[in-house]
Amino acid sequence: ETLRRMRQEWRGSKSGAYRERPKAGGALFEHEYGIELASRDWQVLRDHVLRCLRNFHRLPLLGEIRGTPRERWILIEEIRAFDFEGTPVYAAPDFGYWTTADRLALVDWKTGSPDPAETAVQLGCYALYARDILEVPPERVDLLEVNLREGAVSAHPWDEARLDDIRERLRLSIRGMRAWLRDPEANVAVLDDFERTEDLRICRWCNFRAVCRPEL
Repeated sequence: ETLRRMRQEWRGSKSGAYRERPKAGGALFEHEYGIELASRDWQVLRDHVLRCLRNFHRLPLLGEIRGTPRERWILIEEIRAFDFEGTPVYAAPDFGYWTTADRLALVDWKTGSPDPAETAVQLGCYALYARDILEVPPERVDLLEVNLREGAVSAHPWDEARLDDIRERLRLSIRGMRAWLRDPEANVAVLDDFERTEDLRICRWCNFRAVCRPEL
């Protein structure tokens, strides 16, 4: 069934059906920009998806979630923002539930290669999200990184020292982004202030290609 749906959505993307009905199906980058891939490349992607799905269904964590009453699930249906020193930070954990130990487990599904530094920031933001949006103190939160490619679950414990490190990284990130704004108070940026790369090989796989270099 999964393979059938994948093929159906692939055909819909290739035909451009998403342009008429954006919410009706998937839109693949390669089809939008007319990038030709060899059949072998598509097969590798298909095999990767199937591997992740098989690992998902074999996870002991899935059994634990299924054994948890649904009223103890935390379904994050929309992206919400918590305030960080005057700047809204948007976050949406993939899934959450209350464990038998009465702790809030926030789950982040990963399908690609892990990036420990980026994952630390992301999960740290989830801890702050839990505190400010869900009103659960970080010491009662278990942050779970699930690598579906490998079928592995990693727990990331948090304390105030680690959260202080995340806060400092957020400050540096926000400061760096605001430095590029023409009017920081109004949150206004001007396209001409941003130099575009001359290495067009980078543009080939850039998600912002249609906005930045529509001629390509």
